[in-house]
Amino acid sequence: MDNQADAPNVEATVQNVGVPVPKKKSLGKPVKIVLIVLLFIASAVGVYFWRDKLANDLVHTKDSNITSLQTDKTKLQKDIEQRDSSITSLQALNATLTAQQKQKDDYITLLKSSNATLAEKEAAATANDTSWRVFLAADSGFSIQFPGIPYKNTFDFTMNGETSPMTYYSRSNLDGYYEVELTTFSDAFMSSLAEGDAKLYVAINNAVGADQDATITSDEIVAFNGQRALKETITIDYGGGYNVTKYGLVFFKGNTLYVIDTSYASQDNFNKFIDSFSLK
Repeated sequence: MDNQADAPNVEATVQNVGVPVPKKKSLGKPVKIVLIVLLFIASAVGVYFWRDKLANDLVHTKDSNITSLQTDKTKLQKDIEQRDSSITSLQALNATLTAQQKQKDDYITLLKSSNATLAEKEAAATANDTSWRVFLAADSGFSIQFPGIPYKNTFDFTMNGETSPMTYYSRSNLDGYYEVELTTFSDAFMSSLAEGDAKLYVAINNAVGADQDATITSDEIVAFNGQRALKETITIDYGGGYNVTKYGLVFFKGNTLYVIDTSYASQDNFNKFIDSFSLK
C-alpha cells in the first residue's frame, strides 16, 4: 500500500524536472574580428581588381587611340609626300615647258623684228617647228628624232645615295613630252650596284618611276643598241582622277646611265622615239 501511495509523487517529480534543452553557442569576439578582417580584405581585393581592370581598359583605349592617330598621321604624311612629289614633278615639267615657251617667244619676236635677216627668220621657223626631225647630240654621243629641236638642261640626279649631274634633252608637242637623260657615275658607285639586270630596275625606278603612287604595269628586258635595256610602262596617279602614263627605257654603257622616256605620248610614239635612237 505504501508503494502505491508514493507512485504519483514520482511521476510528478519526473514531469516537473523535464529534459534540459542545449543552448546555441555564440561566436567569440576574436572570431568576429577575423571574419570582419577577411571581409574587408575580400572587398579590398575586389576593388583592386576592378580598378586594375578599369585602368587596363583605359590604357587599351588610349593605346587604340594612339594607334589610330599614328595610322592617320602616316596616311597624312604619305598624302603630303605624294602631293610634294607630284608638285616637284609638275614643277620640273612646267620649268621645261616655260623655257621652251620663252624660246618660242624669242623666236617669234625675232621673226617680227624688221631687221631680222632671212637666215635668222629661217632659223627661228626651224626651231619653232615641232615636226619630227633627227637631232644629233654631238657632246653626248647620240642621235635621236625629237618633235622639234630639244631643250638642253642639267640637274642633280640621286640614285642609291649618290648624286651626279644629269644632262637631259627634252621637247614637247601636242602629242606628248619626250626626253633623253644621261648621267655618268663613279667607278666606286658602279661597283656598289647589283650585278646584271638588277641594276636596271634600280635605275628605272629612280629615274622614271620615282613619283609617289607610280604603278608598273609592264616591264621587259630587251636588246638595245648593243646593250641590255629595261623597258617599263608606268602609270602615275596624281589624284582627282588625273592619271599619266609614262613609257621608259634605261640602259648602261660603261658608267653612263641612259634614260629615254615619254609622258602623255602614245606607245606608238614612244616606240618611234626609242627606235630612232643611235649611239655615236
